[in-house]
Formats: sequence, C-alpha cells, structure tokens
Amino acid sequence: MVASNPVDVLTYAAWKWSGFPSHRVLGSGTTLDTSRLRRRLGEFFGVAPPNVDAFVIGEHGDSQVALLSSAQLAGAPLKDFCHGENPTCSDTALQTVADASRAGGFKILRAKGATYYGIAAALVRIVRSILRDERAILTVSSLVPNALELGEVCLSLPAIVGRAGIDRVIPPILAPDEERALKASAAIIRQYIGGIGSLASAEFAGATRSQLHQCGENRCAALRNG
Repeated sequence: MVASNPVDVLTYAAWKWSGFPSHRVLGSGTTLDTSRLRRRLGEFFGVAPPNVDAFVIGEHGDSQVALLSSAQLAGAPLKDFCHGENPTCSDTALQTVADASRAGGFKILRAKGATYYGIAAALVRIVRSILRDERAILTVSSLVPNALELGEVCLSLPAIVGRAGIDRVIPPILAPDEERALKASAAIIRQYIGGIGSLASAEFAGATRSQLHQCGENRCAALRNG
C-alpha cells in the first residue's frame, strides 16, 4: 500500500517494479478526498456524513473528479433531495461544495505544512478492510481495467478491498462532463508515468519472473546490489 505523493504515480511505479499482480498493489488514492466530499455535502444538507453516498475519483490532486451526478442522500439523488428540501442548491452551489472539498488538503498544507491525521485515518480504514476482509468499497488508487479505455495508468475508482487486495474495480456511472474530466485526469497522470516502464526494464534487465516476485518481498535489495 502506497501513501506517499504523488500517490498515483508511485502506485504505478510500485506495481511495475515489484512484480506483484496489480490487485496486490494499491495507493491511498482519493479515499481521504471522498471523506472530505461526504463531510462537506453533509454540512450543506444538514445531515451526518455517513448518510451521504458520494465518491471522488481520478487523480489525488487538482484534476480529481467529484461524482455529483450519482451522489445520493437517503437513497435519493441529490437533485431529488434538493428539489424537495433545498431549492437553492443549484449545480453551481453543489460544485462550490465539491471545489471546497478539493481545496481542503491545500488549506491544511498552507496552515500546518503537511497533512497528518486525515490521511492517517484513511490509511487505517484501508488497512482494516484488508486485515478483516471487510470487502469495503473504497476509492483507492490501482491499475485501471483495460475495459475503461483510460490507458495503462493508476488512479482512483470505487473498488472492493479485502484480504487479497483489490477484488474488483467498480466502473462508476458518469455524466458526460464527468467522463471527460476523468479522461483528462488520466491523461495528466500518464504524462508522469511514461518513463517508469523503461526504468523498470533497465533496472531489472535479465531478472526472471520469480526474481521479480522475490524482489517485491525484499524491496529489491538483492537485484540492486547485483
């Protein structure tokens, strides 16, 4: 499990360099971003965050995508809930909530120099799901399935996380603007991972598949030392 930033790039590098199957390599991704979005939406509607079902996907960074079109409150889409209880919650108002959620980490960085407790809580949540085989649906960063046609890239999507790692990535239902934003987010990450595959090939030239798996267990020390 990778927690360091840029987490999507480092998750991809860990998968490439470790030799592990992709379901055993994951990053913290947008788990914390998703929690922030749910908290902000809960504040906006005046309900407890656990009653909000919403996800942030894509890059853990500026290009992340808040899925407002599929977000739900008490089992109802936000639009239905807005119409019945809060007619002032326009698309602009909801996007403002999402923007404030995305900026939350930067606000903490400016004030304290680093984020500690939020990401620690997110990591505990992921580890608990693995150790207890909870099969929780979390927005962790992992290798994107080919069927989504986003290229060979690691980014965050809803995924079932259990003892074996990632059991299954769940393709989200996207509005057209969200689909475009996710593709743009994937393209940004691909810019930074383009050379990682060649670096991995050069570093491990001549290594057998079994050696690469062993490398994943001992941090590649044996291969790096010749």
